[in-house]
Amino acid sequence: MTQRGGSQPRRMRRVPGAGRALAALLMLAPLILVAQSMGFLSKAPAGSFDATDWKLLKAAVVDVLNDQGAGASRAWQNDANKHGGSVRAVKVYHASDGRECKTLQLDSSAGGYKGSSTYSACREPDGGWRDTDGRPLSLNGWTTVGARASG
Repeated sequence: MTQRGGSQPRRMRRVPGAGRALAALLMLAPLILVAQSMGFLSKAPAGSFDATDWKLLKAAVVDVLNDQGAGASRAWQNDANKHGGSVRAVKVYHASDGRECKTLQLDSSAGGYKGSSTYSACREPDGGWRDTDGRPLSLNGWTTVGARASG
């Protein structure tokens, strides 16, 4: 078989270990993409949170969700690393199906950064809370918040 211009096709030469290197690169590609997509966390307080910070934040969220007061608020502070913040119910309302819902504002500071975000959740018939789309309420994408009504 000839290529354009009448020249003979070039034979590809095998490079020792190239197959393993390609396989390793293909295995690492998803991890690299995840790390790049999570890069925003490096400049947000949550990027500096440790397990204790998440535990304290979760407890504050659960307290505010289960508090019957319209303006419920809880502060949290990790004394070991001085990370902290607050959770405040900024809106209490009823969904079209009658469920009690709350919009929470979460303010936090850690690693020299400050941040604020909002989350909305509705109480389920079993007393637990889910986001407004019906998914389990979660913080940081990994820790599920299983808020239950006390009583």
